[in-house]
Amino acid sequence: MTIKDGFVVFYNGNLVKGRTTRGWDICVEWKDQSTSWVSLKDLKEAYPLQLAEYAVANGIDLEPAFAWWVKDTLQWREQILSKVKSRYWKTMHKFGICLPTTIEEALRIDAKTNTTSGMMRLPRK
Repeated sequence: MTIKDGFVVFYNGNLVKGRTTRGWDICVEWKDQSTSWVSLKDLKEAYPLQLAEYAVANGIDLEPAFAWWVKDTLQWREQILSKVKSRYWKTMHKFGICLPTTIEEALRIDAKTNTTSGMMRLPRK
C-alpha cells in the first residue's frame, strides 16, 4: 500500500486511516545474531514498543501499515513511564519504613537509626 492508498472512504465521504498490516515483513536480528523475516502483525503483537520506536527512527511511521498505531503506542509508553515516575516519588513509607529518594537521605536515615545500608552478612559455618 502506498501512503495515498492508506485511507478508506466511508459511505458518508469521511476519510479514515486503513487499519492493516498486510504485506509487511520486517527483518529481525535476534540475540544469537541470527536473522529472520517476521510478519508485521506478529512482531507488533510481541514487541509493540520496540517496533514503534524502530518505525519512528527509520522514518516509516507514516506508512499506512504503521500510521494507525505507532503514535498511540508511543503515547501509551509515555503515560506508563510518567505514572511510574510520579508513583515512585510520592511513596515515602512502605511497611512503616521510611524510603529514601536520594543517597544523602539514605545516609541521614542510617545515621539516625544507627544502621548501615550495606548487605547483611551471613554467619560463617
